[in-house]
Amino acid sequence: MLRSHRKITEVQAYEVDLANDSGLRQKSTFQLLSTQAGHRANVGFTEVDVRNYITARRKRSMAYGEIGCLSKYFQRQLLENPSFFHAYQMDVEEHITNVFWCDAQMILDYGYFGDVVSLDTTYCTNYANRPLAFFSGFNHYRGSVIFGAALMYDETSESFRWLFDTFLQAHNNKKPKMIFTDQDQAMARAVADVMPETHHGLCTWHLLQNGVKHLGNMMKGGSSLLSDIKKCMYDIDIEADFEKLWFDMIHKFNIHDKSWIISTYELKKKWASCYMKGVLTLGMRSTQVSESLNAHFKSCMKPNVNILEFFNHFEIVVEEKRAKELSCVYESSHKLARHESDSLCEYVITKAKHEGSWRVSFNRVSNSITCGQEKPVMALCKILRERRLKEILTCLEIECSDKLSLSSLKRQLKHHLRKNGSSFLIMV
Repeated sequence: MLRSHRKITEVQAYEVDLANDSGLRQKSTFQLLSTQAGHRANVGFTEVDVRNYITARRKRSMAYGEIGCLSKYFQRQLLENPSFFHAYQMDVEEHITNVFWCDAQMILDYGYFGDVVSLDTTYCTNYANRPLAFFSGFNHYRGSVIFGAALMYDETSESFRWLFDTFLQAHNNKKPKMIFTDQDQAMARAVADVMPETHHGLCTWHLLQNGVKHLGNMMKGGSSLLSDIKKCMYDIDIEADFEKLWFDMIHKFNIHDKSWIISTYELKKKWASCYMKGVLTLGMRSTQVSESLNAHFKSCMKPNVNILEFFNHFEIVVEEKRAKELSCVYESSHKLARHESDSLCEYVITKAKHEGSWRVSFNRVSNSITCGQEKPVMALCKILRERRLKEILTCLEIECSDKLSLSSLKRQLKHHLRKNGSSFLIMV
C-alpha cells in the first residue's frame, strides 16, 4: 500500500485511542480493526501507522513534561472529587522526589478496614520499573483493597517518614494496629518514629526469600533447613518450643555464625507466630496479600509508559478490584452461604394463591429434614435446590409427622430427584 493511500480516519483514530486506553497492545489493536474491516487490506493503513500514531499521541499528551502532566492529572481529580488527596515531597533543589495520592473511596475503605495494613514496595526494588509503593489490606470478603499509593523516587528514612506522615494525614491521623513491610531498615526506623504504637510485622515471604538467598547452598539435596525455618515461623505457638526448635536447628546445620540467622533471630517478635499470637493480624502474615495487584500493575511499570498511561492503568486496576467487591456483596445477599454449622436451618415456604405456609427444618450435621405439614415434597425440593444438596449429600433422612404415607412421600421425592438427574438413598 502506497504511503499516499494510507490514512487513519477520525473514527479509526478514536478506536485506536480507546483500545490503547483499555490496555490493548498495538498488534492486538490493529488485528481488531482488521477484523472489523473484514481483512487487513481493507483497513486503509498498516500496523506501523498505528504505532506511529500512538507515539505521536503520547508526545502530544506529554507536552507539559511529566511533572506538568502529573499536576494536571491531580487538578482534574480534585475537580471531579474534592475529597481526593495528594501530596509531593521536594528535595533541596525543589525537585519532586516522592508523590502520594488516594481518592475518596480509599479514605472510606481505610476507615472500615485499616486496622491491619501492608506496605508493598516490590516495584521500588527494581530500577527498571516505575517505583510504585502502595498501602493495602483486606476487606470483609478477604479481598485486596488499596488505601493509598506513592511513587517513591527516594527511599531514605526521611522519605519513609514523610510517606507515613502523609498517609496518616490523608486518613485523619488514624493509625493502624498492625503494619507489614519488608526488611528495609530505613522503613523500620520510619515506622518506629511515626507510629510507635503500631505493631510492626515483617513479611514472611520476603524473609524466606532472603533465607534462600543467604543459605541456599545449605537447602539443597533434601535438606530440611527451609522446612524447619517455616515450622518456626508458622507452626509453633509456645515460645519455649520455638526457642528449642530454633537452637536445635542451628546446632543441626552448624549455622551459629551466619549473619542472616543472627539478624533474623533478633527480629523474631516481628515474624514468629508464637510472639505474634496476641497481635491483631486478621490472618495477614505477608505483603504478598497484594500479589494479585502486583500482577495487574506489572504492564504499566515499565519506564517507557508515560505518567498519564500509568495513572490510567492504575485507575483500571482499582476499579476492577472494586467491581469484584460489589460482586461479592451481590452474592452474599442473593446466595446462601455454603458453610457447615451445628445449628438447624429453618425454612418457611409459601405457595402462590394458597393460604398458609410450610415450615421445614434442615440439620446440616445429620443431613436430616423435618417437615410437619401436609405436603412436604415441595418444601423438600425447595431445600434441595437452595442448599445444593446434590453436591454434598449421599443420604437424606426424612421425618414426617403428618398423615401422609411415608411410602408415598418417598415415591414423590424419588420421582423429583430422578427428573432432575440425581440419585439419593432416601431413608424414611
